[in-house]
Amino acid sequence: GPLNSQSEGLPRDVAGDLRILRYLRGRLHIHEEACDLFGRTLEWREQEERFDVSLIHSRMAGMTPEHFQRHFAASKFRQHLPAALLGRSHRGSVVMLFKYGQWDVESAVRDFGPHSVLEAEVERLEWTMWYLDELTRKEGRMRYMMGIIDLEHAGAHQLRGHTRRVMMEAGRLLAFAYVDSLEVILCVNAPWIFSAIWATASPLLTARQKAKFHLLGSSRSETVRKVLRATIPPEILPRDYGGTAEPDLWGTKARQEMEARKRKRQHSSAPKEASGSSFGVTACCFRRSLEAPIAEDEDVILASQASVDVELPTHGAKLSVAELKAKVMNGDSSTASWQFFPIFWGMVIFLLLLAVRFFLGR
Repeated sequence: GPLNSQSEGLPRDVAGDLRILRYLRGRLHIHEEACDLFGRTLEWREQEERFDVSLIHSRMAGMTPEHFQRHFAASKFRQHLPAALLGRSHRGSVVMLFKYGQWDVESAVRDFGPHSVLEAEVERLEWTMWYLDELTRKEGRMRYMMGIIDLEHAGAHQLRGHTRRVMMEAGRLLAFAYVDSLEVILCVNAPWIFSAIWATASPLLTARQKAKFHLLGSSRSETVRKVLRATIPPEILPRDYGGTAEPDLWGTKARQEMEARKRKRQHSSAPKEASGSSFGVTACCFRRSLEAPIAEDEDVILASQASVDVELPTHGAKLSVAELKAKVMNGDSSTASWQFFPIFWGMVIFLLLLAVRFFLGR
């Protein structure tokens, strides 16, 4: 049919079986809705005029996590948009930290163009979907992202022109183009009014949607830190959250190392390509965090435990792609669906904006 012709020749992480399964789960196995959503995604990838999605994918696919984090940290955007890939949670999810409260989208747009931030997010998501596809095929279990959102220092800049526009555009894009990739969001350091608004608004969401968002409180609280350590290995969790890691959130170290390598190549008569070992202890520790055994008995935050009464495979159990497909088609899935339903993401973004507005008294 039309979808077959649209998806012909596309990479497997873009239009393969596992990507299609994510759309089925995102629409609770309602085939018509899943096909419509998948078709919209393929059309967007082909028709997007602000940047070339296929070119972005070809540039990002194949990067190891170490390579991606170096690339991500060295990005020109990190000086305005602090964030980092941390590693893997105890349950195997790929963990990223976003210090949204300190994001300066206005400066990023001013310095790099009106669509630059959205393009950077697409770049991150294209790598994410490729890597999750690789992990799922290798480990025989559907793998997901886990996001830590830090709203400390959230201010009026989250309400102004470009910031609000970019957030809404990103929300709409997540609603259809990158379905069923996120296991759970852990929100810390939110303004106090956010908790009150969330408590009032959350009854409007389904249990599965609510299971995707956990409001934890202050990262200075030992109770919150204990929850974070139980969910994420301390060696990859930043010190500010109760761990021992020091991720390059602002990209300072990565940019310094990149400049040092450039100078070395310029002054070397026989330059050699830098390997992962050139990043010393940081790269070594990051690699260990991604390859460490995945615990299955931790008292962790897991969206599926709150929404799907299904026994997960034991550690080491692997399923073929066909077996995974059969489990999902039968509704026997390990992670809740609908996390990218537009109403859910619209609600989350609206609450973030509204909380800041109330907090500032504007």
